Amino acid sequence: FPYTTLFRSAKNHSQNELFAVCIEEMSELTKHLTKIMRGKESMRNNAGCIEEMADVQICLNTLQLYLDLSESDFNYAIDVKLERYNSRK
Repeated sequence: FPYTTLFRSAKNHSQNELFAVCIEEMSELTKHLTKIMRGKESMRNNAGCIEEMADVQICLNTLQLYLDLSESDFNYAIDVKLERYNSRK
């Protein structure tokens, strides 16, 4: 990811602006996923869904920078969640 662009984005916007954009992007991905669930869109080659996934990933990376979370802390949290998920199966 172009971290200089993300860093500028994270530092040039207020917390509320950044959070609002993230919420909006996650909402747009949710809409695409529910359309797929209802059979209104195909899962295959769904450019709109892929674009929204990219937007959400950019938002997550920007939030990570904004909140000054290290890559290792973030990866640790992911590992803990995955372990918890796998232990339930």
